[in-house]
Amino acid sequence: MMLAPLVLVLASAHGLMAAPPGGTNAEADAAAESYMANSGVSLEVARRRLQIESELPPYIDALRSRYRDRVAFISVESSPDQHILVGLKGAAMESRQQITVSGSLVGVEFEPGYLYTEREFKAVLSKSISRITELIPRATGIIGRPELGMIQVRISGGDVDEYKDAVEEIQRATKLKVELIPGASVPRNLAYTAGGGILQANGRTCTTGFAVMHKTTLEKGIITAAHCDDQLIYSKYSQTVGGPQVLFPLNFKSGIMDANHDVQWHALPAGNPVISWRPETRA
Repeated sequence: MMLAPLVLVLASAHGLMAAPPGGTNAEADAAAESYMANSGVSLEVARRRLQIESELPPYIDALRSRYRDRVAFISVESSPDQHILVGLKGAAMESRQQITVSGSLVGVEFEPGYLYTEREFKAVLSKSISRITELIPRATGIIGRPELGMIQVRISGGDVDEYKDAVEEIQRATKLKVELIPGASVPRNLAYTAGGGILQANGRTCTTGFAVMHKTTLEKGIITAAHCDDQLIYSKYSQTVGGPQVLFPLNFKSGIMDANHDVQWHALPAGNPVISWRPETRA
């Protein structure tokens, strides 16, 4: 039997929207308004928080390095205030910290008790993929949720009871909870791909930049900021009122982030052409 294409995503429910620096005023306004609507803060506070969040990656990298033997996940939270949440493997607790970003204090909270580190979780998930698809042939997507200690498996159709034994076997093998999400067809591009789309990962949101084409391979894709996650889901609504939503994972290719650069590019999965691309903008 030929299996349907499978989507694999490592995600986290924590965090909020991060606006890539250097975007247009319209993009910044849209990001702030979305943050305001989701967080219940004023537009001024939303703008300030987004500015702070855009400057957090170096601090997050430092935390990841300092606690590299224990980090289960790191996310940016918006409630009850803006702070960084660090999940830790093991029971040992760490004291709350504070960092200063653009003149504002940002708390760093620690949450111990996780079974795996980031690296261990990814290894367990990767090792389990072939067995999951063998036991659950109708799987259309596998989502890793380290902050929940869970693997979510999207399946076509609505009958989850037939996979009860499979779920129990996967849980025993991975020591993670397994949740089946029924009625999930394979994500695919139903309309078009273009700049200005929403990119989702780890509970945060970034925005696509230009559509680009690799000058050697001629592979087409989309650029975004390097401080965004590497594993991203593209999301955009079609131009037709009431039309379908475009939703599919991007394929990370490369990126650079230093004192002078903050850019990465992602190729599109097969069957998802861009609506337009800039001939002068090549990776």
